[in-house]
Amino acid sequence: MEPLVVIIQGQQFKLKNLNNLVASIFGASYFDLSQEDRLKVRYEKSHAISQFHKYLPIVHTEKGTYGDNFEIVKNDYDFENGFIIDDDYSYILSLCKINSFMLLEVRNSNIFTGLIDKSEVKDDLVVINHFAKDILEELYN
Repeated sequence: MEPLVVIIQGQQFKLKNLNNLVASIFGASYFDLSQEDRLKVRYEKSHAISQFHKYLPIVHTEKGTYGDNFEIVKNDYDFENGFIIDDDYSYILSLCKINSFMLLEVRNSNIFTGLIDKSEVKDDLVVINHFAKDILEELYN
């Protein structure tokens, strides 16, 4: 069984690893970009998403809150409600937090589930969307 399952608009996609998930979101050429260009791609995609969520704040935890045109408009940020784009991992968790798609992970694969208490989870697949906020808090605390 593949460790990750994405469900979007009723279709199910099984993925082998985090890089496959990242490539399915940003395209395979994303990995050829510099870190700064990757950040800009994450910003551009999250900015479009933000428009559908009553201006969801786009956040880089080391820089602050982005406004339009890829510029920082505030040095602080709203972690609880922000769409975090620090890296691919936080971007995907932010997508899960706002339920852009459903992400399931095999219980013991530990790609995302490594940071949560699975003692109460009885199923073989864990719905990452249910734990996205907790995982982000664990990453940044």
